Amino acid sequence: SPVIADALMHSDLEREYYLKVKGTVSKQVIEAMQNGLEIKNEKKGAHAKTKITSMSFAPFIDFEIFGSSGGYTKLRVVINEGKNRELRRFFGHFDLEVMDLKRVAFGALDLGMLKAGKHRYLENGEYEKLRDFLKFNEIRY
Repeated sequence: SPVIADALMHSDLEREYYLKVKGTVSKQVIEAMQNGLEIKNEKKGAHAKTKITSMSFAPFIDFEIFGSSGGYTKLRVVINEGKNRELRRFFGHFDLEVMDLKRVAFGALDLGMLKAGKHRYLENGEYEKLRDFLKFNEIRY
């Protein structure tokens, strides 16, 4: 349902991602993940045709740095916003190019290794949590 999709996209549900960035995550990046960040007059990491040059980033809910090797760093991050190209712009601000980005969880839904463009049926517990979310937010579907 488009109503449900819109409600989820514009919610503050947690979104968990695995990503690989080109470069090393510095103390400055870690501080920005912990405290949030505001960028102005910048398009690093943004789509080439975007007109948005400023963006605010809330502190990450959680993050884990798995390590660096071969000039790349692998991370797991949890955020509760869903702005367009948000993570690419965040890391781009620090000259870290996002090479790989995969959402692995959305709210109570564990996406695991579900391929892009694919779908799966909800399990009973997931369906109940989704229904509770919609009811709590008074969303009719």
